[in-house]
Amino acid sequence: MSSIFSLFLFNLIITYSYSKLENNNEEKLLFVWEHFRHGARGPYRSFDEINWKDIFNEKWDGDGELSPLGMRMHYLLGVSTKNKYSDFLSKEYDPNEILIRSTDVNRTILSAFSTMQGLYNSSTVMNLTDKQIQNSNIQNSNYSKSINDKIRELGNIATEGGYGFYPVHTYPTNYDHQFNLYRSDECPGISKYINEARNTKEMKDLINETCSKINETYGEYIFNFMDKSGVEEPYYLFDYSNLFSIADTFIADYYNGREMKYINDTHINMEEFYYECLNLSYIESYYRQFGIPVSNVLYIGVSPIFRALFNYMDMRINLDKKGQADKKVSESPRFIITAGHDNSLAANDLFLKEEFGISFERAEYSHSQFYELWKNEINGKYFIRYLVNHEEKAVFDYDEFKEKVSSKLYSQEQINSICNDETNFISKSKTFLDLLK
Repeated sequence: MSSIFSLFLFNLIITYSYSKLENNNEEKLLFVWEHFRHGARGPYRSFDEINWKDIFNEKWDGDGELSPLGMRMHYLLGVSTKNKYSDFLSKEYDPNEILIRSTDVNRTILSAFSTMQGLYNSSTVMNLTDKQIQNSNIQNSNYSKSINDKIRELGNIATEGGYGFYPVHTYPTNYDHQFNLYRSDECPGISKYINEARNTKEMKDLINETCSKINETYGEYIFNFMDKSGVEEPYYLFDYSNLFSIADTFIADYYNGREMKYINDTHINMEEFYYECLNLSYIESYYRQFGIPVSNVLYIGVSPIFRALFNYMDMRINLDKKGQADKKVSESPRFIITAGHDNSLAANDLFLKEEFGISFERAEYSHSQFYELWKNEINGKYFIRYLVNHEEKAVFDYDEFKEKVSSKLYSQEQINSICNDETNFISKSKTFLDLLK
């Protein structure tokens, strides 16, 4: 196991070991919005779709699928979230209390499900005999009382070992406003803004500098282990998309602890190459999408996210003003989990940096962001705590934060006009908030 992989596991344990919310009678938690990136995955491109082997001869289940390590990461994230919010969330899953959403992608759906296993896992185990199992057929109304008792003990946990099943709602591709509004295949009209972002001098200089450095240091090694058929050296590695694909594959293999025999014999410093690959990934998920300096793509992309956030917070504030802060309402859950991608977290990062000067770290696998809505019971003021991986990064007065952010957002009508999708990207019969219900 590589040293960096060992360090990752150590940091994972430390990062996710957080204490519960402090008991402060002057402050009351009303709402939590959690947004995380999926866990560790396989590479996007296989290069061998018959055997599903990548350029390092490592076998995967498919493009970008969540790995067992990624599942474990999100299970641990769920456990840490359960510990932190144990005084806020019910011990068992309550559909009126929590809403789980995900993009319609395997790795995000499985990340959401793995998180829920950690959030609501149970130590209850059904130790049943074969005869009892046979009698527990759901169509058999004459199962024994002992089985009936066991079922009552399980509550919402359906399976032996404490594994439960929880609804993960997905954003259908054509209505994926929450995460993919900044993608031209989802919002065709945004293409011109993306092209503008990628054609600035600052962006071109950064790409050229990064690609040149990787080629100069690692180019000859890369050609030693990759299949060069149909490749014109040296132009192949100076093509950003080709180099990024290699970097993404290496990150996936290295992060998941793969052996990569093809590259081990090249005497490359694996950790240094890993970090150079991360730099390419950082550029791709942050700046190639949103520009240097940040472009309109950023503000278009975050607009539906913040409008939805404020909509849910306003509903919880209204309940609080009615003296119903603890009421569980399915249309207004107190806890929302959204499973997304590095781009969607990057949009939030860049927006907060641009407008509030908040520094950020790149959204690695299982990276999580939290917006907590609180009330000061003394002066009646509402405020937001913003956390990254459960660590507090900033505190905002709610009204001031909402006013400043809202002044930067695109309206739904403006977004409709920008997207201008002939395939009826936005249903005329539904608004964005309708889609959230």
